Amino acid sequence: MAFNLPASQPPEQIDMRQKFDELDFLLDSSAPQVLFDLIIEQERFDQALQAVRQRNEFYVREVQPVFAAQGLNNRRVSMAELKSKLGEYLFGGALQGAETIREHIEGSNESIPVAVEKLRKVAKELFPDEKFLMFEKVLLPHEIAEEAAKAKAATETSGFGATPARVEE
Repeated sequence: MAFNLPASQPPEQIDMRQKFDELDFLLDSSAPQVLFDLIIEQERFDQALQAVRQRNEFYVREVQPVFAAQGLNNRRVSMAELKSKLGEYLFGGALQGAETIREHIEGSNESIPVAVEKLRKVAKELFPDEKFLMFEKVLLPHEIAEEAAKAKAATETSGFGATPARVEE
């Protein structure tokens, strides 16, 4: 991810900010904490966008020129060769930038559905005759793989413990 994630920048002026002053009525609900939870989710989203911007700027300005100068583009490269040719600063910075993005996005992927469910519950209490959209969580590729691995492990487990692992070629 540190070296293969495209360095496309999100728009500078993305209008995806919640107007929290329009939600102040939630303070009088049975769960005023939901407003604070939404504010936290907005901050998490903003931090994720900032992490993407910072990683991509670092990658384009610092890493890509060295990639080109060292002849690392358009070929398979080992991690050892990358570390050697990029140096500790660029190699470590690329890894750290990717890890920061992953942490923010995975955190949001976990916390947003929880916040949405809390908000939906409060909305149904406040406006019982209204209809509200429900969203299904979309699994990320690694989550799909994890779910498949769990399902496979469950089918390989007997009532007395796990069966020996099978190696498929």
